[in-house]
Amino acid sequence: MKNHPVDEVLPFGKLVIYGLQHVLAMYAGAVAVPLILAQGLNLSQEQLVYLINADLFTCGVATLIQTVGIGRIGIRIPIVQGVTFAAVTPMLLIGEKHGLQTIYGSILVAGLVSYAIAPYFSKLLRFFPPVVTGTIITIIGISLMPVAVNWAGGGNPSAPDFASGQHIALAMGTLAFVVFVYWFFKGFISNIAVLLGLVGGTLVASVLGVARFSHVAEASWVGVTTPFYFGLPAFDLASIAAMVVVMLVTMAETTGDCIAVGEIIEKPVTQEDLTRGLKADGFSTVLGAIFNSFPYTAFAQNVGLVGLTGVRSRWVVAAAGVILMVLGVFPKMAALIATIPPSVLGGAGIVMFGMVAASGIKTLSQVKFEGTHNIMIVAISIGVGMVTIAAPQFYRGFPEWAQIILNSGITSGSLAAVVLNILLNSGAKPSGVASGVDRSAAEMIERLGLEPLPSEGGFYRETYRGEVNVTVEQGKRNVSTAIFFLVTPESFSALHRVKSDEIFHYYAGDRAEMLQIDPSGRVTHHLLGPDVMAGESPQIVVPRGCWQGLKLKSGGSWCLIGTTVAPGFEFADFEMGDRRSLIAQFPHLAGEITGFTVSRDSG
Repeated sequence: MKNHPVDEVLPFGKLVIYGLQHVLAMYAGAVAVPLILAQGLNLSQEQLVYLINADLFTCGVATLIQTVGIGRIGIRIPIVQGVTFAAVTPMLLIGEKHGLQTIYGSILVAGLVSYAIAPYFSKLLRFFPPVVTGTIITIIGISLMPVAVNWAGGGNPSAPDFASGQHIALAMGTLAFVVFVYWFFKGFISNIAVLLGLVGGTLVASVLGVARFSHVAEASWVGVTTPFYFGLPAFDLASIAAMVVVMLVTMAETTGDCIAVGEIIEKPVTQEDLTRGLKADGFSTVLGAIFNSFPYTAFAQNVGLVGLTGVRSRWVVAAAGVILMVLGVFPKMAALIATIPPSVLGGAGIVMFGMVAASGIKTLSQVKFEGTHNIMIVAISIGVGMVTIAAPQFYRGFPEWAQIILNSGITSGSLAAVVLNILLNSGAKPSGVASGVDRSAAEMIERLGLEPLPSEGGFYRETYRGEVNVTVEQGKRNVSTAIFFLVTPESFSALHRVKSDEIFHYYAGDRAEMLQIDPSGRVTHHLLGPDVMAGESPQIVVPRGCWQGLKLKSGGSWCLIGTTVAPGFEFADFEMGDRRSLIAQFPHLAGEITGFTVSRDSG
């Protein structure tokens, strides 16, 4: 038994190589915002270089905060943090009217606001069932594809040589090389197919004269990022309001990205996980204001790389964070990476962003379409998300605050999916069922006569108690007992243990994730579900004395299972897990214990 692959620490060499692959995948997007801002505000070359260095350094810090975590900040899954493009237009407008200091004042306040509201925003997670999450992940992948296509054409659609034969050949050659390595090699080499494609494509481009290394010689060796380089922040109410709207948009995007990564790495994102991830966004945005950078969010570009490589370790992305910090301190190294031609990036991007869309389609394959309104939810949401891809100026007549939201296809499509799901898949619940419970779950609870299970959580009804008694250490017990048990997003089986073996059987509904911790602290993850070929288990055995917790896989609505206990269950044999006591006993499992317990006063 071992920890979840997301917590696996790989050998140093692999950490560096996999981490570098993530950096190369996001580098162009990371430096694009300072380039656009500097051009729009007529900043000097010296100021531009400083902005890029500050951005790279803070990207690295933000990525470490998100992946490694600080206390209750950071989701601790493989997510790269980068500057949000949603902030570009508002920052240009604020900068033109008030200057850089007001930009940073607005970012500072917006970061504090997003940090403060993170626990409330994360409560929206229950509005993200598989039909919504699958749609959002698909929209993310499709929305990123124009970026890859523009890169493949040379990066600048207005350039005379855009989509020239040379650019397209470099892009397609890189794409073909990535596929070749991915298909014909196994293990480590296959996992770095994108990195090898970027290196190989750049070498070919240098021979053709497309990749030029002159900027490397011109770049300085060391660049130090200092707080408030452009002066102390200034504050303007309207500017702050605009930036707060930007942060609300990025929080919605981060929610989608976190759910997407959770699906890919098979570690469902809980409400508490999402709270920590959103707090990391807010905290990193505050750091961005202090260190002359910008608002931060999860970078969708890297989601596809996680799916393509299958490398789920968060420490790989933490290594990418360290590399980004080094690039921010040593501009000459950053200049070397910047020599990768856009067309080469485009070839790799088609693979990575397509992988994101494919992950969304995989999630949607688990959704029931017959006899539901789900097909309409998916169709309209993807259509709304594609509006600005087809016509970037479509919303130019809308108010500025509305454009901030609608100009992001990911945000507008996500909002459409959430709202349509609420409208089309909601309805009056049967009487006697608590509010907040999904309609189909409520019907199942009523039909089977289930009742809330005190302390542990979930809904249950005992269906069998053997008449034969046996004598065990704790006294006389029925030979066995059995129950129906149902979990929902709001009511899960918190960590507990019993003094008998317990067998779980999957019956119906969505998949559920089980965490087991044996007395020595060894942990096991199981996915309870019907698809054996996909790694799911229709039956799970929990040995007596083993701590166990069960909750829905991210985005699920309900899961109905049955459990058999032998010797039979009695509440006298039940022990509820206390979060603080368990973390004190198993400090290396603090994150997982937190996700499978509820906050209680132990005193």
